[in-house]
Amino acid sequence: MPPLSVATAIATRAHSGQKRADGRDYIEHPMAVARLLMGASTHLPTSIYAAAMLHDVMEDADYSYAEIAARVGRSAATMVLGLTRPERIQRESRTAREERYIAQMRIVQPFEPGIVLIKIADRLHNLQTASALPATKRSSLIAQTEEIYLPFFEMARRALPMELRSACALLLQQLYSTLEHAKNPLPEIREIRD
Repeated sequence: MPPLSVATAIATRAHSGQKRADGRDYIEHPMAVARLLMGASTHLPTSIYAAAMLHDVMEDADYSYAEIAARVGRSAATMVLGLTRPERIQRESRTAREERYIAQMRIVQPFEPGIVLIKIADRLHNLQTASALPATKRSSLIAQTEEIYLPFFEMARRALPMELRSACALLLQQLYSTLEHAKNPLPEIREIRD
């Protein structure tokens, strides 16, 4: 079975019964992240799409690096490990934890540069679905994206190999556009009845 099919099966099992803030099945999130990557390029290494499907399984389910590597390969497993948030340290601020998380991704990036594309697509989908979040969480997501993630993405894109750069540029373009929309949502249009 190809790695992407295996990754999809693992993710479906790992996220079974989990829901997103909007009430949808959680599996829709990794599927959306993989679709965003495929929309940016259908010529990325398969390990990137597989890791996109699995990017939350170590955090949300009981899967180890070794299990993922055995099923879909070391490349995808390394990206998943790099995308797994570190445990919170006692009294650590949310910002400090995010900075540790980005430092972790920076360590993995030279070996598995696709990790950056997955994180951009992940952040993009989180912003696309931010309307389901309470206003304070939505504001925090937007601020964190602008203050912490965009500088990381911009710096990381310069170090990407040529074959990943156009996909990165497309994803970042979508991210900036979605971020602007999230900051300035269009007012609801109410149906006018006679």
